[in-house]
Amino acid sequence: MNYRPLIFILISAVALTALFVALKPAPGPSIQQEPTANAGTTTAVPEKSAHRFELVIEGGALTSGPRRIEVSQGSAVELEVSTDHADELHLHGYDLKLQLTAGESATLTFRADHSGRFGLELHHSHGEIATLEVMPTP
Repeated sequence: MNYRPLIFILISAVALTALFVALKPAPGPSIQQEPTANAGTTTAVPEKSAHRFELVIEGGALTSGPRRIEVSQGSAVELEVSTDHADELHLHGYDLKLQLTAGESATLTFRADHSGRFGLELHHSHGEIATLEVMPTP
């Protein structure tokens, strides 16, 4: 019986396993996003260089602030939102929600870990007010 093919397969499997273990990237730090005791504010680990955007909503439409928010993947983001009526802001793709109270501002803080284009929508009004574009890191 010729064992050469079996020995070749065994050596190849061991070599591929060793390469996989040696080249596997180290896991990055994880960020936990949890609502705080403040109604309308969601926080994550704060970062000094957070990208901060102010959005003003009147009559269910964005009246001040960028309609397209562009950040790099991995960036810390702060969205400060004020509105003239109570609603709930929903960031699609991240499944983050922010309770909005009429006449008050609320802040949504998170890390932009997922690349792509994500809508910011008023839940009760069903209106998209802005788009978050997260550019992948090279």
